[in-house]
Amino acid sequence: NVPFTLDHLPKMRSLGRNRIMSVWKGAKSERGLVLLHDLAAVTIAWLGAFWLRFNLAIDPIEQFIPAVENLPWAVLVFALLFWFFNLHRGVWRYTSIPDLERIAKAVAVEVLLTATLVFLANRLEGIPRAIFPLFGILLLLLLPGPRILFRWLADARVTQPGSTSKVLIVGAGTAVIARAVAEAV
Repeated sequence: NVPFTLDHLPKMRSLGRNRIMSVWKGAKSERGLVLLHDLAAVTIAWLGAFWLRFNLAIDPIEQFIPAVENLPWAVLVFALLFWFFNLHRGVWRYTSIPDLERIAKAVAVEVLLTATLVFLANRLEGIPRAIFPLFGILLLLLLPGPRILFRWLADARVTQPGSTSKVLIVGAGTAVIARAVAEAV
């Protein structure tokens, strides 16, 4: 354990740059994982809406064929709305009411646009009208649900007794505070 001196400042600056770059790279891959999760949620919600509409059974497989044929419309629309509503910008650990509002708006637009595109593509042939409200309800459960759970688990981990320690820094300059924060992370 080397005592902290002003000689360490150039090293800390380079460590800070490297740390920022690694966080940036991690954020890019995290955004990709969020997109994959959300697209999987759209797929599950779309197919789940059909499954629920047909009383948890798809007896004649012909009932399920329109679901699979029109799935690309739902996924394509949501992929575009994902960026339009900035759903990739929210960090799951800090999920808040504005994030949930953006998800609700995206779901409303998703359902309306998907219904419109499917209507224009095949006049809703083979697709019951109840699919779209069910699709919206399932999306409202599957998109924010994991985000809220993740936030709850992260908060529970931080607030456990013994997981934090109190620190008092008296008369410290910005370099010492930066060092203390870096060691805490």
